[in-house]
Amino acid sequence: MTEIEKPSMTDSKVSSPFRRDLSIPMFSLEESYDKIIDVKASFIPEPICRTTLIRTFFFLFTLASTGTSFLHPDWIGNIMWFGYLTHISATLTIVYFGLMMICSFNTSLIPQPEAGADPNSLTRLVWVLYSLVTVFEIALSIFYWAAVYDPEWGIEYHRVALHGLFVPVLLFDGCILGKIPVRIKQVIFLIIAGLIYMVWTIIHSLLDIGKSVSDRADGDGDPLYSILNWQDDPLVAAIASFFAFCILMPVMFLVVWMLSLYSPCCNFDGRSRRVIVAKDKSDDSPLV
Repeated sequence: MTEIEKPSMTDSKVSSPFRRDLSIPMFSLEESYDKIIDVKASFIPEPICRTTLIRTFFFLFTLASTGTSFLHPDWIGNIMWFGYLTHISATLTIVYFGLMMICSFNTSLIPQPEAGADPNSLTRLVWVLYSLVTVFEIALSIFYWAAVYDPEWGIEYHRVALHGLFVPVLLFDGCILGKIPVRIKQVIFLIIAGLIYMVWTIIHSLLDIGKSVSDRADGDGDPLYSILNWQDDPLVAAIASFFAFCILMPVMFLVVWMLSLYSPCCNFDGRSRRVIVAKDKSDDSPLV
């Protein structure tokens, strides 16, 4: 068992996972006064061959699925493909699985830091990407099928893949294959990303970026999403943006955070997280 310096009980032994997460840094590995996250077991679990094989499949699956959208006849040659949050999220999902695949091939890229030290930059990057894209994929799937999808478009593979199929893949990777410990404070990255995208939708709409043939007659730009038409219906766009970025996504973040805490049977206390048990230097017996 790896020996580490025991963190202060007064600083980290709090009554609930929520309060604990609020009391520690967003990339803290501390789980309790006597346990820290086992980075390798959480992000690149053994057996490595199995993890590498699964991550490679996930990378190829997300890459190919996103490619079916990018190369769809409706999108070929349209640079605005990159302007949609669905496609941005899908691209970040590919990046996440690509990095995790590389780290599975070379496990030294995600080392266990020294006692009291923060995880390295790559660990923090994939950590943020996981929490970000998982929330995006869940929220986008709900928002797309409830408020954006038009039955006249029909059911096509790329629509289903980018608005649903990535969700179980990400949750399997982060909650079953690995045990990535999402931290409450990481919601700040979701808020920042949401605000940036909302500003982008306003700029896109008001500056008439990406005019469609049907809109050229009146000079209005073609909005990224019909429900986010800041030119013609700013009130609806504001309400939709507020709901999506201030209610739906934060709630989905809490769901992902709770799933990262799940332990049998139906407990959300983080007991199933993969940890290293600290050993008190003043005590020769290991803590359990």
